[in-house]
Amino acid sequence: ARTGLGLLLCVSMVMRCYGRELLHNTGAESMTGWHCDSGVHCALTTDHHCGSHSIKVTNRHSSNDGISQSFNATPSKMYEAKVYVKLLNDVHGKLGQTLELMVDFTNSDGTHSHALVAKHPVATHHEGWILLQGNLKAPHGAHGHDFRDAQLKVYGPAASVNYEIDCASVKDLWFGDGWRAWSDK
Repeated sequence: ARTGLGLLLCVSMVMRCYGRELLHNTGAESMTGWHCDSGVHCALTTDHHCGSHSIKVTNRHSSNDGISQSFNATPSKMYEAKVYVKLLNDVHGKLGQTLELMVDFTNSDGTHSHALVAKHPVATHHEGWILLQGNLKAPHGAHGHDFRDAQLKVYGPAASVNYEIDCASVKDLWFGDGWRAWSDK
């Protein structure tokens, strides 16, 4: 009985529940909901990790150029974000590329803050689909200002590296807080 109680406490402490999906078109079955930076070319392709399509990102001019999607976020709330990325080529003479999944928050005063969700430091096209996944807490706002926009975005590969994205997701993350009151008894 004592082992069962300890197991219950352990499970309760790590319990988390996921809320609704905050992105549109998570399976990249169309371009709906996705935004490509100025000059970047984004197109549907039949190569995929889930569903029937993914979005191919080419003609990038810097490592920060790419594809993004805005979502509704609440200050100080926790989220889980993920996306699968597939590099289509490598840079000759480089061991690999750094991939980062970021959320860019635009604050009400126009400044930006970034949250690093996940990082893969030495990615190559030989790896196929790479999962970038992690949790983040939305900021309360820089300089006392709340943010007005949140965008999920892949950063990092050199501008000459083309890639595809698929199976993206951002969900509310709720950690059960009832365990704390129970444990304080």
